[in-house]
Amino acid sequence: MSGTNLSKILRKSKIKMPKIKILKDEKHFWVKASSFPFSNTIKITTRAWKIMDPNERTAMILHEVYHLHSIAAFYYILAILTLASVCVFVSYNFSFWVAFLINFLIFRIPFLRLITYISFNEEFLADRYSAERINKKYLISALRKVSTKKIPLHIQILYFVFVKPCKTHPNVQERIKKVRQ
Repeated sequence: MSGTNLSKILRKSKIKMPKIKILKDEKHFWVKASSFPFSNTIKITTRAWKIMDPNERTAMILHEVYHLHSIAAFYYILAILTLASVCVFVSYNFSFWVAFLINFLIFRIPFLRLITYISFNEEFLADRYSAERINKKYLISALRKVSTKKIPLHIQILYFVFVKPCKTHPNVQERIKKVRQ
């Protein structure tokens, strides 16, 4: 990888170089960390690879490296298990409609807000991690490029069904504002 040397940055931070997997996809634009099950892999589409310059790629990969080493996934699992156990308890001890209302109004809404808070915080921390290791102008430029790309329909559907109630990423302008601070 030309541009700012990613392996040098990671070595300095005492972090093992993740596998970078280029997915042949000229239609979609995305970069994603995948640490489950412990694969330590960052996936990037060929379209994203071609559109970003080497320094922007390094900035985005550093952002994803943060996610690989974050413990946020543990908190997500803990929150989901807690919610599930409370929902089961309520369902067994109340009538269906009372249980439904309790589960939805008292547990689901605050739970989704908690997930949104954790997700936003993780994105801001990953952006900061990247910006501290490479000139923040490269991260800002990469974020602008990501924000202008069309999201695949199947991802939009999954987002609407599973994620929409709890937003996982702050908007790009908000992220850029935080990076500049």
